[in-house]
Amino acid sequence: VIPTFLWLDRYESEPTRYLVVAFLWGALVATLVAAVFNTSAVVVLQSATDPDAALVTTAVLVAPVVEEALKGVLILLVWWFLRREFDGVTDGMVYAGICAAGFAFTENIQYLAQAYAEGGGESLTATFVARCLLSPFAHPMFTVLTGVGVGVAATSRTWLPRLLAPVVGYLLAVVAHAL
Repeated sequence: VIPTFLWLDRYESEPTRYLVVAFLWGALVATLVAAVFNTSAVVVLQSATDPDAALVTTAVLVAPVVEEALKGVLILLVWWFLRREFDGVTDGMVYAGICAAGFAFTENIQYLAQAYAEGGGESLTATFVARCLLSPFAHPMFTVLTGVGVGVAATSRTWLPRLLAPVVGYLLAVVAHAL
C-alpha cells in the first residue's frame, strides 16, 4: 500500500520525516483514540440492546465517524502547519493514504490476533485473506476522500471551497467507510 502512495508522490516528494509522522499518527494515535471511542460505544450500546446489534451499530455508525475524523485531523494539521509542504490534491491523497495505511496496519494486527485467539489457524487465515489480501486499500481509499477535500481547499482562493471541501471530503469518507 505504501509504495503506491510513494509512487503517486514521485514528482514532488514529501519529506520522509513527515510521511513517517503520518504513518505513526495513523498507527498509534488514531488507532488508540479510536479504540477507546469504539469500545466505549459498544459498552454503551450493549446496555440498550443485544451485543450483536451493538457491534454492528458501532461498526456501521460509530467507527466510520470516529476513525475518519482521527485520520483526517492529521491531514488538516499538515495543511495548517506545513503549508510549504502541502500544495494540492496529490499531497492530500499522499498524507491521507500513508496515515490510513498506518491505521490499517495496527488494526489488522489486532484483528489477526483476535481471529487466532478466538478461532485458531483457520480463522486467522480467513481474516488474513479478507483484510490483508482482498482489502488492503480500504482504509486508504476512505481517507483519501478527506485528503482530496483538504487538497481542494489548499488550492482554492475563495473561502467557501476552503471551508466546504474538507467537510465534504470527510463526509464522503465516512459514508464510504460505513458502506
